[in-house]
Amino acid sequence: MVPTVHLRASVALEVIPFGLAFYDLLMAAEIMGVPDRYRRYDAEEPIDACPNCGQSSRLRRHDRRVVWPKITHNLAPLFDPYAMEEVWECLLCKKSMIIVRTFEAGENQEREPVAASILYPVLPPKTLQDEAPAAVTSLYREASVAENAGALRGAAALYRAAVEQLLTDLGIPDGKLGRRIEQLADRGVDVDVVTSFHEARLLGNWSLHDGVEFSPEEVSDVAELIVEATEELYVIPAKREEMRAARAARRTKDTPSTSG
Repeated sequence: MVPTVHLRASVALEVIPFGLAFYDLLMAAEIMGVPDRYRRYDAEEPIDACPNCGQSSRLRRHDRRVVWPKITHNLAPLFDPYAMEEVWECLLCKKSMIIVRTFEAGENQEREPVAASILYPVLPPKTLQDEAPAAVTSLYREASVAENAGALRGAAALYRAAVEQLLTDLGIPDGKLGRRIEQLADRGVDVDVVTSFHEARLLGNWSLHDGVEFSPEEVSDVAELIVEATEELYVIPAKREEMRAARAARRTKDTPSTSG
């Protein structure tokens, strides 16, 4: 990495030839080590699970460019809609990934992207445990595909649908989703599970009916809450039943025979 050298503006003007285009000025400034707020190759961000190694890590950005509406390394944010391609490296496994961020038109150059998705490596869809009902798992996987593609409102709606299907599997009668979720509490289901389902319900409702846009982290959190809920409702009971069956089998085996 080129060391950052803080130069006075007057010195920079003496060194950089006049008449250069803005992009050329940026390149010349980079070569001289002049800091540029649009070129932060040393940026770092945490990641819950690297798509390469699957571990919680930190990412370091190595390169980026505008890829739409035109390809350019001029990184001054546009006022018009544009898409930015970025190359990040996992500090743990040292493998790279390509992320694309899309921006809508805005009056301010510095603004948040409306969507961000990992272009490569291709993320496999999330799935539920084997003990979860197949219909619930199908909706959950479809929601994850939408999430990986950056269609966050679609993902939120499908995660909500997965919760509805799960309640149907548990025998909760049809009706308003909020009331159906509350019936779980009446059956003694842990309050954390009930709260998780309400989180998924609200995320889906606001996405479908109010057009609210959520961050990738918010949608990912709800997906994880559903996993935790299915662990409580299906996986743990299945393990308990398996242990009971194993104990019963041992008792039958160890019981002395009364024949003869």
